[in-house]
Amino acid sequence: MKKILWALLLSGPTTLLSAPKKVTILTDPLDNWPGATRNLMEKAAAIVFDRMSEHDIAQCAYRNAFRENVDKVRRQWGSEITVLNKNPEVTLKVLKKKLDRSILGLAQLSKAQVDPTYFRIHHLEIILNEINLNQFAEQYPAAEGDQELGLWVNTIAHELAHNFGYRHGSSGVWVKDYPGYFPTELGFCVMSNGKHGSDLGNYELRRKFKDTR
Repeated sequence: MKKILWALLLSGPTTLLSAPKKVTILTDPLDNWPGATRNLMEKAAAIVFDRMSEHDIAQCAYRNAFRENVDKVRRQWGSEITVLNKNPEVTLKVLKKKLDRSILGLAQLSKAQVDPTYFRIHHLEIILNEINLNQFAEQYPAAEGDQELGLWVNTIAHELAHNFGYRHGSSGVWVKDYPGYFPTELGFCVMSNGKHGSDLGNYELRRKFKDTR
């Protein structure tokens, strides 16, 4: 049985080819998405796919993934983003669910199917916490860009990393389970456009993360 991983957020060669030409967001027909909420989600997802496969973003995530076998991650992600960049169209299914407020998103581990022969990626699917998302949309209905949408850009990128098979800890202690793992660092690097990982550019905070075992 494939494992469901949850994301709790408090705050190989790569390629220089362009991102997918078209990103299609699908939702469950039975889900009632308020207009502002869906608009916010789609804008955040567009930022994610515009950046996620970029060289600088990948390098940022590798640098910060201190709990990973970085060479292994580099080879795997490097091959996956090559397919992603050559893919003319990507479809992401976004479901919404009422979750505890501390959980922003869910994703099924290794759900994505990567076809390197025909450069296609299938079955990208994530779940977002509709309580938090609706509340955010009500408070910031005109949110634009990575600074205002950063929380959701981070969450979507993080959950997509789970779709591709990357995981983090599960002890229930944030500082042990998240900093230094690829999904977390990819989320923060996409959010910050490659400026920093989960340490927010604070080397003292990074040292504390590393010292926590």
